[in-house]
Amino acid sequence: MQNSMGRLGIWDFEFGILILAYLAIPIVCVQVLSYLRPLYQNSRYLIALSPAFYLGVAAGVVALARWAKPLALVALAVFLAGAALSLNNLYFEPRWGKDDHRAWAEYLRERAQPGDFLILDSPHTEELYRYYADDWLPMTTLPILRADGAESPDADLAAVRDAYRQRARVWFLEMHVPFDDPDARIEKLLNQEGVLLDQANFAGTSTEISLALFARTLPVAQPTDIRYPLDIAFAGHLHLKGYDAPLTAPPGKRVVVRLYWQIDEPVGEDYAVSLRLVDQAGTFVGQWDAIPPGNRAGSSTWRAGAIIVDAHDLPISAAARPGNHRLQVVPYHSATGTALGDVVTLGELEILNLAPAR
Repeated sequence: MQNSMGRLGIWDFEFGILILAYLAIPIVCVQVLSYLRPLYQNSRYLIALSPAFYLGVAAGVVALARWAKPLALVALAVFLAGAALSLNNLYFEPRWGKDDHRAWAEYLRERAQPGDFLILDSPHTEELYRYYADDWLPMTTLPILRADGAESPDADLAAVRDAYRQRARVWFLEMHVPFDDPDARIEKLLNQEGVLLDQANFAGTSTEISLALFARTLPVAQPTDIRYPLDIAFAGHLHLKGYDAPLTAPPGKRVVVRLYWQIDEPVGEDYAVSLRLVDQAGTFVGQWDAIPPGNRAGSSTWRAGAIIVDAHDLPISAAARPGNHRLQVVPYHSATGTALGDVVTLGELEILNLAPAR
């Protein structure tokens, strides 16, 4: 009996060493690798520890059972209750869910246009961007991080100015990484050197996720810039001065439609616009609703008399049938959804027949 207990004690000792090594080695590896290459949210890599954790819990419950079975049952019940609460939070409580990276990537794909540029706020964000957005836009990472840890405000300012000089629109994906840009210097520089057009926030538990669109100036046009001039008056001192749209498009793709808006006196609210593509039966095969030209540069910020360029990225249903479709627009109060006038048909857009010839 004594010999058996001795062997059991040796086994317990070896098992304890195994569990400790299982816990320690991944932690040390992650720490060492973080010095060689930035690892986004290092803690997520420690999921490799979970088998050792559960083995340790099981060993602890067994050890308690040898001494006092009721105490072991209580410990097991506490563990199971905690696991149930954790699983409930993961699957049924949005505030404890995973960071919604697919949402910002989809938002970017829906709105990005040729010639746009993206600034990321941390090297940690690069892997996420490549994984979820598939290098949709050319990008850079700011602030510029030096090996000695010193800040580079002049170089950051030059990089922001260069982005505005070379690109009409600049996106900024911010993961709020406090150790790379604790003072939000890049966001301040983007606002200082340009105009914030649009901003959206996305669910996150480990970080706050924000995607913003900037331009060097508010996009404005001259009457001679408008391909199809109009002068349609709506309520609320709003005028549609014209539009620009392609004549043809394939199904399942997006087309850029530019609307040109003007207010004849300052207004105190941001109007929204619904752009639609309608087939001959009156069915919507494409629709895009947004505040022109973005939710942070709406009509409440416009100068009276200026012609504002509103570029809509209109998605066309893959089920759209070949033939002519009506391109329609109607502005409305963003707070209530009440239209500012009748639906206006701008013109026709032909959906191409891409079916192979027989």
